[in-house]
Amino acid sequence: MKKILTLFLAFAILLSTPLTPKAAAGISTGKVVLKVGQTKTIRVSGAKKKVSFRMSGSAVKIVRKAQKACRVKAVKTGKSVLTASADGKKLKCSITVKETELPMNKNIDIRYETLSDTQLLAYITNNNKMDVDFSCKFILYKDGNAVDDDLYYNYCLGAGATTAVIVETSPEKAFDSAKATSLNTKKSHYKHFANAYKMEYRQSDDLTECTFTINCLKSVDTSEGCIVMYDADDNPIMTKTLNVLNLDRNAGDISVVTKSYPDEYKTIGFDHCRLYLDHAYLYNY
Repeated sequence: MKKILTLFLAFAILLSTPLTPKAAAGISTGKVVLKVGQTKTIRVSGAKKKVSFRMSGSAVKIVRKAQKACRVKAVKTGKSVLTASADGKKLKCSITVKETELPMNKNIDIRYETLSDTQLLAYITNNNKMDVDFSCKFILYKDGNAVDDDLYYNYCLGAGATTAVIVETSPEKAFDSAKATSLNTKKSHYKHFANAYKMEYRQSDDLTECTFTINCLKSVDTSEGCIVMYDADDNPIMTKTLNVLNLDRNAGDISVVTKSYPDEYKTIGFDHCRLYLDHAYLYNY
C-alpha cells in the first residue's frame, strides 16, 4: 500500500510540472561592426534542421559554412545583411564594415642617408599588407636646432613597396641631422604596381651623361619616381628626380631618357643604379 501511494504521489508531481518548450531557432547576434579584412563566425542555435545562409550586399562575403554556423569576411566599407533560414524562420544579422585604421608611423619605415649638408636621400617602405596613401614630414637640424621644418611629401605606395626621395634645402639652411615621420596614412583608392617598369641604362664613353631605357610592363595611368646612382660599394653618389612616364601609358611602351651629369659628378661614373617609384598606379574608382 505504501509503495502504491509513493508511485501515485510521484505521478501527481510529474503531471503538475509544466513542460518547458524547446527554444526556437535564434541567431547569435543581430548587429556586427567589422573593419576591412576582419572575419567573424555567426551561429544559429535551436534549429532542428540544417541552416542555410545568404548574404546581401557586397561589403561582406561568406567564406565558410557549417550546419548551423558560417564565417564571414569584411571586404570593403559599406553594409551587408546576412540571412539565416532555420526551421521556416528567417533570422537576420546586419553587418557594417568600416575602414581599417592604420597605425601612424608603425608600418611605414623611413631611413635616410646624408649626401651633403643640404641634401639627403630617404628610402621609404610601406610595410602594410595593403596599398596606402600617406605623407611624410622631414625636419632638418643644425646643432640641435631646427633649420627647416616645412618639408612635406605625398606618396602612394603599394604593399611592401619601397621608394626613394631626394630631400633638399637651401645653403642657408645647411643641416647636420634630420628627423622623418609619416602622417595621414590611409588605405589607397588606387591600384598600385610595385614592378611596373624594367629599366636598362648606359653611360656615355666620356662619363658625362647616362641614357635610361624604360620599358613599361603594365598599363598605368601615371607614374613618378627617382633614379639613384651608386658606386661599387652601394653608396649613392648621385640622384635624379624623374617623372618616369606621362599619363596613360600602355604595356609595351618604351621611353628613353638621357640625363647629363652635374659638373661635380662628371668623369666620376657609377657602378649601378636603381629606379624607385612612388606613383605607379591605375585609377580605381
